[in-house]
Amino acid sequence: MTPGIWPRISIVTPSFNQARFLEDTITSVLSQGYPNLEYLILDGGSTDGSVDIIRRHAGRLAYWASEPDRGQADAIAKGFGRATGEILAYLNSDDVLLPGALARVAGAFTQRPRPDLVFGHVMIVDAEGRPLGERRLCRMGWYDFLGPGNCLAQPATFWTRRVYDAAGGIDPAFYYQMDLDFYIRVVRAGGRLRHVRAPLANIRMHPDGKMAKAERIRREELALLQARYLAPGALRSPRYSRPWRLTMQFLRLACQGDLAYAGGKAWARVRDGDLFREPRS
Repeated sequence: MTPGIWPRISIVTPSFNQARFLEDTITSVLSQGYPNLEYLILDGGSTDGSVDIIRRHAGRLAYWASEPDRGQADAIAKGFGRATGEILAYLNSDDVLLPGALARVAGAFTQRPRPDLVFGHVMIVDAEGRPLGERRLCRMGWYDFLGPGNCLAQPATFWTRRVYDAAGGIDPAFYYQMDLDFYIRVVRAGGRLRHVRAPLANIRMHPDGKMAKAERIRREELALLQARYLAPGALRSPRYSRPWRLTMQFLRLACQGDLAYAGGKAWARVRDGDLFREPRS
């Protein structure tokens, strides 16, 4: 990409008592070498040394704060409220960006037709950063997001400020599924998705992470989204062709076990390819 035309990318990291992993997260963003980066950290009032870590990097941050909030989604929404970038994303304080991720994402956003949201693959690592597997993603539409597994990996997903505002932003009412709810609204608002066929980030699996501790809430919020967005009997609607219905059902089964945590190990089912088509209008 020609120097001087790099779009500004704003990354928000919400954090609370994640000192064990926070240094790696911050370093993974600041070491990207991306020339037009805006990085914001919203800490929820940590008492474990996180603030000392943030202060060490304060000179390279666009903004940071450590104060009580209403949870992760609230912190993310506050961060995006201050962000000025053309491209937005958030990176949780136990995940990391892979080298060159931001340059690859910026390149994807400048290709025509211009996308509104770009997503890539993720590597799965354990608490010590040791690789456990790779999660490759399917190109899918909003309807399939409501299946048993949603096939966008949050640390490897980026979107434009325009579509963020058009979709209504992050809903702070969610504890777990704020990203899934947002992606659905992006596509329902007409957002164009682009799939980058490369790993962009590491998802860290550990017993204290939200994935391991909030399974009940995850399922409850998924049920809420299904009730909100999925009309009763939609699969039987003539709007959807039989091949499309069968393909969607297959992909739901494929994604159902796309990421599992058990016995200290994680497995990712590899699913790739443009297998999904939107229903006929």
